Amino acid sequence: MLNGKSKVKEEIEQLEVRLQAADVVNDPAFHEAYVADDIVFTDPQGRLISKSEIVSAHQPPGASKYSSFEVSDVQIKDFAAMAIVTARVDLGIDDFILPLRFTRVWLKRADQWQIVACHITPIA
Repeated sequence: MLNGKSKVKEEIEQLEVRLQAADVVNDPAFHEAYVADDIVFTDPQGRLISKSEIVSAHQPPGASKYSSFEVSDVQIKDFAAMAIVTARVDLGIDDFILPLRFTRVWLKRADQWQIVACHITPIA
């Protein structure tokens, strides 16, 4: 354990920071590398989204999608080769703040972490 945190938690924390940056300023390459081909992703409207749709949603590279992006209440559960992340994110879209809660599942495959599942729901 490093600083009271497991190696898994340290790795996932770093990946989550990189993912946030890849979401704020479109980075389709990050999503191509770390989103599993067989991801199960449920968006806030209840639709199932494929990896190709996720990568396409982060085009063009370098474009900023949000006026603000605040993540809080992050919890990481370590299950050795799997980690579950829950958090709140407040997305600023122009003058509107959209509060969301997500659950994301990371799985270590062939020595690389991948997102295999994600569910996002609006906070009333």
